[in-house]
Amino acid sequence: MSVAPPGPRSAAAGAGRPHGGAPGFAFAILLLYALTTYGGIRSPDGEVVYRSCEALGARGTFAVAEGLEWRGFGTAPGRDGHFYPVFGPLQTVACVPFDRLGAVWLGESEVRAERTPAGISYHVDRGLFTAVRGGRPAAPLPHARRFFASWLNVVAGAAAALLFLLLARPVAGGREAALYAALLCASGSLAWPYAGTFFSEPLAGALAVGALALLVRTDARLVPAPAAGPVAAAGAGLLAGLSTTAHLTSALFLPPFALYAAAVAPAGRRGRRAAAFLAGTVPPLAALALYDQARFGALLETGRGVDPAAAAALGYGRFTAPWEGLAGLLGSSGKGLFFYCPAVLLGLGAWPALRRRSPALAWTLAGTALLRVGFVAARSDWHGGFALGPRLLVTLVPFLLLPVAAWLAEEPRRWRVAGLVLLAAAAQQLYFALAEPFVYLHLTNRPDGDWAWAVSPLLHLWEAPLAPFWLARSGLPVALVWLAGALLLLPLLGLATARLARRAAGA
Repeated sequence: MSVAPPGPRSAAAGAGRPHGGAPGFAFAILLLYALTTYGGIRSPDGEVVYRSCEALGARGTFAVAEGLEWRGFGTAPGRDGHFYPVFGPLQTVACVPFDRLGAVWLGESEVRAERTPAGISYHVDRGLFTAVRGGRPAAPLPHARRFFASWLNVVAGAAAALLFLLLARPVAGGREAALYAALLCASGSLAWPYAGTFFSEPLAGALAVGALALLVRTDARLVPAPAAGPVAAAGAGLLAGLSTTAHLTSALFLPPFALYAAAVAPAGRRGRRAAAFLAGTVPPLAALALYDQARFGALLETGRGVDPAAAAALGYGRFTAPWEGLAGLLGSSGKGLFFYCPAVLLGLGAWPALRRRSPALAWTLAGTALLRVGFVAARSDWHGGFALGPRLLVTLVPFLLLPVAAWLAEEPRRWRVAGLVLLAAAAQQLYFALAEPFVYLHLTNRPDGDWAWAVSPLLHLWEAPLAPFWLARSGLPVALVWLAGALLLLPLLGLATARLARRAAGA
């Protein structure tokens, strides 16, 4: 079935009210993420970033005043003798307003801290042991401070959902299919449980989605009145560069995005369009290089290479044969993308529909996926450490789901299948968002944990404590809360999908 570019009616629907329904959608996702967020910092990576954030807000330096109990992890000695994070700086900078709000509200008051319903942060005051025992921290103030900082990813996750909706509208040629795809991405993918973490994936992913959304606005095949090409391309490059300062692997988005910027430009302007995109990346990438230079004395030194022996002892990645990583990323019991985010299978099946609508965008997404999966698979740390599912593929998930918008707009009879997929995917991600995977992963830690079904979170996360901050002290079993949440959420999603299907049929 061949599909032409959007006709007059669908184009008008997409252009006449470009933001119709978007604020309500963004608020709904923000509320969903807020109700299920953990409210603390559980990973050692996140704790290092938070300590840098705290130092930046209080003393104007990225240097970490005190390292982790896991000595040396996440930091490296700088030229000035202080220790700096080996992670990108944007998460640190973006965290500062949230942390300062907590500092102003809490002051030094242990009473206010005790009244704050914070999750236990694991790498302060032996918090992990307290969490495993089901106790409460003796000194609540550090945990309350981290509670405020942890809301960064709730906001970043909701922003990513909104930007995905804006990206999907031109792809679908209208609002209904785009809104469904955005619902699937926000509530039926790993974007939901990761919004409750302090990993940098939600922030990096939001910026990468925003970059592609700007580039799509220059695609005449998708947009009747394309945006000014060089300006939009430069803006997209700026966002993609900022994404790289949040998580270095976002640099993998740059080559396919630059090629797409050139592919959708008018003949004779393709080189200039790609150059405009790359020019947009220069300020954030230059700032990142100068940040590395100031800390470690080299423009490309992130800190992981300062002490090779320490890097090997701490498990920092190295390049290796990709076969194990590829199998693990796609199909292992602990990290397999197809198990932890099966909605992407619908996106892969929908890819031909996107190719019929916009070959340039379809091949861009294919190249983006192959480049990231291949790169991560060739790393010894492809598993992403203690995390739920394939952490290093989380920023790729929205791009794997984007073809669904084109697929659903192509044939109205697909709404029934789409509705069932959304309900099943949301039920699974609700399970992931409600259970506390970090305690479970620590308790079941074993060398073959990524491959052993006997300890797979897919099957056994019911045994973990509740994760949401406002339910963590209730003592309720995950299964009971999941059932209550499913009885509330799934009918709402079903009604929303039915309404979208009716509107699409009327259009």
